[in-house]
Amino acid sequence: MSDAVFEVQKLKRVVAGRVIIANLSFTVRRGEVLFVCGPSGVGKSLLLRCLAYLDPVQDGSIKLGGKTPEQLGVPNWRARVTYVPQSRVQPKGTPSELYFTAQQFAAQRGRPRGDLPALVHELGLEQTVLNQAWTELSGGQSQRVTLAIALALKPEILLLDEAPAGSGGPISLSYISVLLAAALVAVNILISIKLSLGLHRKLAVATVRAIVQLTILGYILAPIFSYNHWWLVLLYSALMLVISAAEAVSRPSAAYQGMFVHVLASIGASSTLVLCYGLLLVIQIHPWYEAQYFIPTLGMLLGNTITGISVGLTTVLDELTAGKDQVELLLSIGASRMEATKSVVQKAVNIALTPNLNAMSVIGLVSIPGMMTGQILGGTSPSQAARYQMVIIFLITASGALSSVAAIFAALLSTVDRSHRVRTERLIPRRDRTAGVAAWLQAQAIKGFIAANTSARRVSARLRVVWRNRMRSKRSSGRGWLPERVLGRRQTGESQRDEYDEVGSISSRLRDVIIGASDDESMSVFSDGDLAAGESGPLLDADKRAAYQPQGPASP
Repeated sequence: MSDAVFEVQKLKRVVAGRVIIANLSFTVRRGEVLFVCGPSGVGKSLLLRCLAYLDPVQDGSIKLGGKTPEQLGVPNWRARVTYVPQSRVQPKGTPSELYFTAQQFAAQRGRPRGDLPALVHELGLEQTVLNQAWTELSGGQSQRVTLAIALALKPEILLLDEAPAGSGGPISLSYISVLLAAALVAVNILISIKLSLGLHRKLAVATVRAIVQLTILGYILAPIFSYNHWWLVLLYSALMLVISAAEAVSRPSAAYQGMFVHVLASIGASSTLVLCYGLLLVIQIHPWYEAQYFIPTLGMLLGNTITGISVGLTTVLDELTAGKDQVELLLSIGASRMEATKSVVQKAVNIALTPNLNAMSVIGLVSIPGMMTGQILGGTSPSQAARYQMVIIFLITASGALSSVAAIFAALLSTVDRSHRVRTERLIPRRDRTAGVAAWLQAQAIKGFIAANTSARRVSARLRVVWRNRMRSKRSSGRGWLPERVLGRRQTGESQRDEYDEVGSISSRLRDVIIGASDDESMSVFSDGDLAAGESGPLLDADKRAAYQPQGPASP
């Protein structure tokens, strides 16, 4: 057993007269990992404390490299056999100060050291946590920072206690938990049925859609976060921009040509500018396309921007339609289009910015924002989550203001032209006020189906014509064995039938034209020469035209 590093022989531990550990022996060689499994309360943490020599043992021996703790010295033993507790420890100062203090101990002097900031980053934490007070860290952050410090001290044996329930990381939820929460929607359905609101079906459909859409979103984001490629992040971000623009355009009561392009440009420019400022300058992520920060931040910006743009566009279009006379009055006395519509722009921008202003006024007092709640549930300290929420709410306010103002001015310039005239005829009122990108996608799907159906009919008609021509050519080529006299008769009969078909089609069209026409108009149709000509000459000559002349009323 020359390669053995850590040896335990016949270990025994008694607590309050009860034997917890009895006759325990095992060996851990270099590079091995040993797991201690068992239900809660059987003494797993007590065993680790005994191995670290923090708790006494009644019998047995513990050796590291063939030496007991007494032979190495207890401080030197614990410098080589380091124990990371499961309970949250909050020493004074910051993690950096604790790490600096540990290096000053006599047992730690001269020992190799690791890169603490790099270890913190590998454990999924920002390096700034090293300079935060222990009291500001959550349970999960505190435990991971403690683990990073223990790894940086490079012990020979690392004893890791189990993670405490609820001290760090979110509680895993199953689909049964989601269904139990969704059952609360039944309260709204019962209210709708009791008051005859007619909303119970919409509530049920909305609940199912929310579950399906969020489930799909989770499966879509999982590979994006896993691979974390810049092109994949940008591709999904572009899809988010298009969907948000379609959602914002579908809500106003009227539309105009080019409205979608204007809204897409407004949302894209403002969100890109604010997102780059927030991620690169404020949060300072690396790399710049880190999906964990890029996509959620963009989603929050777009979600609040849609509301501002939709209410702003609705206001400016309604004001230009209902208040057209007031705007034209100002235009008629020499005002420019910007001067005449100044009050309209002020009202639209004011309404567009009101939701974000109200949210900023009550945030932290009346409600806890969704992002802050999610971070706290995920194990982030409340103070750190509050700072993130501050940054996000400021980014949302700036993005909403820029995009709303840009969309409002684009709608204004499209409705009031360069000649300073209000062109309300450019507005297309919507009969179907169903808001949402689902309605827009449904309309596009219907248009695509109609176009595909039309194309399929055209192709089918062409194929039928080609097939008939081929069959006719086959029949003609198959008569080569017949006598020329018989073949000529059959060909003559076919040509006559073709001419009769042409005459019949022309006469049927003429009947449609002549019905309801006067006698003079009917005569003019037949008096302008030959009606049509076939391969053998005019189909209707002068003698045949006389047969088609309508007779006048009979004399009494």
